[in-house]
Amino acid sequence: MIDMGIRRAWVMVGVLGLTLGLLVAPAEASQEPASSSRSFADAFFVSTRAMPDGQRSVEWLGTGIIWLLIAASAASLGATLYFVWSTQSSALIPSQSRGPVSRFLATGGYRKAIRVAAEDHSFFGTVLHTTLLTAPKGHAAMVMVMEDAADEETARRLRKVDFLNLVGQLAPMAGLFGTVYGMILAFQSIVSAGGNADPVLLAGGIGTALVTTFWGLVVAIPALMGYAVIRNRILNASEAVVAEVTNLIRPFDPDLRKSSAPPAKPASSIEPSGDSTSEPSTETQRNPTMAGD
Repeated sequence: MIDMGIRRAWVMVGVLGLTLGLLVAPAEASQEPASSSRSFADAFFVSTRAMPDGQRSVEWLGTGIIWLLIAASAASLGATLYFVWSTQSSALIPSQSRGPVSRFLATGGYRKAIRVAAEDHSFFGTVLHTTLLTAPKGHAAMVMVMEDAADEETARRLRKVDFLNLVGQLAPMAGLFGTVYGMILAFQSIVSAGGNADPVLLAGGIGTALVTTFWGLVVAIPALMGYAVIRNRILNASEAVVAEVTNLIRPFDPDLRKSSAPPAKPASSIEPSGDSTSEPSTETQRNPTMAGD
């Protein structure tokens, strides 16, 4: 599953690179005056600047920042969809393993329950398998191991989701870098024009600053929202798994077995017998062959 996700990510990067080439080539070969209208793709996907002779040229660093943010946006979107799919309740607590394990534990088939849990690599199966292996140590040890296993599995899954948090934190920084770079270009055009720069020359640097900021926010906002939603789903799933496993290991609780055992008949309710020989002795009941001796 992970290898398939990596291959799809590389395919998406290749498609983005091809799209970049298709958009940049016409802009680089364009000989139209800088004051002419620009298309939507030219404005939001390619950074250009106006030359003093009225021509436009591609600003490669600004364009690179834009497409780096677009690639990060595609990666974060794909990761969000994958994490949403993998954190469904049916994927974390699959019914095809929960049902058999419950039946085996109820009928005393502990080895079969351990084997079914070992074959289940979900959140539920991992925690349950680790818990059942500790059954010889008692119910208290099983509860402690269950909580530790749930915490470890939760931390492992949260570390994967941290990718979205990282993208959401770095994307605005990359956009801010493009903003600063665009403003530097704008001020350089003022200096090169001797303090009387044409607004058209300023527009290239300012456009780079605004577009990179735009893409930084486009990447950061969905990534942080997806991180918060998926993180809450994992934490809720951890609580659900702990509750489910706790319910399954209840038969191992000695206090529960004592409370469910039938109460002993009080001594006062036993009717006295006048003839002590009318009832067989305990030893005779245990060994009937000794009754004739």
